Amino acid sequence: CALPIYQSVIKFFYDEISKKQNSPKFIYTHLLMPHPPYLYSPKGVRNFTQAYKVTTDMQSIFYTEYIKYTNEVVCKMVNAVLNKNKNAIIIITSDHGDRYCKNKLNQLDFNNLFAIYKPDKNYTGFSDSINTVNIFRTLLNNQFEQNLPLLQSQKQNVLKIFK
Repeated sequence: CALPIYQSVIKFFYDEISKKQNSPKFIYTHLLMPHPPYLYSPKGVRNFTQAYKVTTDMQSIFYTEYIKYTNEVVCKMVNAVLNKNKNAIIIITSDHGDRYCKNKLNQLDFNNLFAIYKPDKNYTGFSDSINTVNIFRTLLNNQFEQNLPLLQSQKQNVLKIFK
């Protein structure tokens, strides 16, 4: 069952942000949420046997419910980081777009979510067409005055800048 894996990754995340440290910290967390099996309902509870037996007709409903739960988990993680360090830079991105809701166009497979929060509000280089391969290059150029060239990619992203 994937439940202990999710719990251990999230616990590790909270443990890392709570550690005292005098130097900058980089924390990278990859959550397989909302990937099948759709383990959680919007309230965080699901019959796990049912989650593993999702039919094609139920997939869209379970996926949508799991996104609601995922959003709650991610919002809590963001708030925990900001409560610990108001100067934190936060990036949230998906590894792919919407593959699971039926009646969607195939091009949505590559519409990645990308959200960034920078306390200095300097979003130079970030746009609604940034490719995931360029997120860290753009951040390094923007934040640390680097001059890294951007790479080409076929993927498109959906950008949300939190102000």
